[in-house]
Amino acid sequence: MVKLAKELDLSAKFKWVETLDTSSHVLELENAHDDLKREVAFYNQTLASVKDAKDRLLKEKIPYKRPEDYFAEMLKSDAHMARVKDKLIFEQKKMNAVEERKKSQAHKKVAKELQSQKVKERLKEKNDTLDAVKQWKKRKITNAASAVGGVDDDESFEQMLEGAGSSSKRPRGNDDKKSGDRNNRDKKNFKREAHNKKFGSGGKTKLSHKKNDKKSTNDFSSFSRGRNNEGVGKRGKGGKPPAAKSRPGKVSRGKSVQKRGRK
Repeated sequence: MVKLAKELDLSAKFKWVETLDTSSHVLELENAHDDLKREVAFYNQTLASVKDAKDRLLKEKIPYKRPEDYFAEMLKSDAHMARVKDKLIFEQKKMNAVEERKKSQAHKKVAKELQSQKVKERLKEKNDTLDAVKQWKKRKITNAASAVGGVDDDESFEQMLEGAGSSSKRPRGNDDKKSGDRNNRDKKNFKREAHNKKFGSGGKTKLSHKKNDKKSTNDFSSFSRGRNNEGVGKRGKGGKPPAAKSRPGKVSRGKSVQKRGRK
């Protein structure tokens, strides 16, 4: 063992700056089987050795910090690191896709459950309505006064249907909103009243009374055969009907307007 220790001793062959050996601190442990205390002892011994080595480097004026312009070459090439980066990005995208797929499946499951619940509620509402109709028919047969009180019977039927429908329907939260909108509609709109006062309310017009009825349809007193057949049978040269009066041009119309203005 002593021979091997001498062979492994590098202090005789190399200077201290080449080996930086600092092992003067003795490791003392009360219980070597306690993992936590053993690791703490290793840490304290290493920290003490580093402090001793730093003091010795400063004493011998040996620089131990890397200069700013020091060129350090990486162990891995840029191409290799680019492949590593691409792989990490791919793994991240893969994990995100899996998470999105899980969320989508969860949303589909919830939507399917809601749809199934809605179908069950509709089926229950239908069954309740059918049961209520059957009970109403039985009461109608057994009730001797149903033939006399037909109106009351219809009212009871409507009440029965309303009760059957409301028992299975879920309460909605926008009833208050609807009632509020209805109350707002009932309030006076002063802007609307001002418009109606100025332009009219958009009700009946002056010509609204001119509507056809049975009497006016069968009344032919205002019919004139000559006026209605005017222009029929009159042919011009070559058997063609006479051409209609052409509208005067823009200049002619302007002159006629000027003449009327002078008068």
